[in-house]
Amino acid sequence: MSGPFKRRPSLKSLPPISLPPGAIRKGSIRRQSSVGLGLKSTTTAAPQEVPWDMLDRMLLPVVFCHAAAVILSNALNVLHISEVTTFTLFIWFTIVTIGAVLFYHNLKVTAAGKAVLVTGCDSPIGSALARQLDDQGFTVFAGFQNASDSSAAEELKEFCSGRLHVLQLDVSSETQILAASLYA
Repeated sequence: MSGPFKRRPSLKSLPPISLPPGAIRKGSIRRQSSVGLGLKSTTTAAPQEVPWDMLDRMLLPVVFCHAAAVILSNALNVLHISEVTTFTLFIWFTIVTIGAVLFYHNLKVTAAGKAVLVTGCDSPIGSALARQLDDQGFTVFAGFQNASDSSAAEELKEFCSGRLHVLQLDVSSETQILAASLYA
């Protein structure tokens, strides 16, 4: 490279970092964070909403209200059904649409009583998803291809609550799918 830029050293050439023996602990308590350090925050960081989020959410529906008002007003006037103005229809459509958007925006859905089937929990992504859904309060049915001798299944049972159920589930086997559907 030319100029004042320097080439960064390769990540493979970095020296290994040694940590003191007590720096990383393997937790054995239930409901531990997925990081494995045992540190849980007591405050939940809810995403803060800024004013332009609502503006972004309302902009497209209001534009569609205007388009629908123009089309419906012209159609009704051409067919001599009604002499309604575009502005009247626009105001009516906008009030109804903004009411529906605000209702949907403020709707709170809880995880209580809801169940989720997660297949492929042998992989780290499936296991992390099952753990996250269990932390959120869902009843989780975690499907493993080989649940009886899987260390990942035992680890998931140990760290999650009683709402997590481990299933023997190979998605290519119809008999295992039927057996999993009859699990109670």
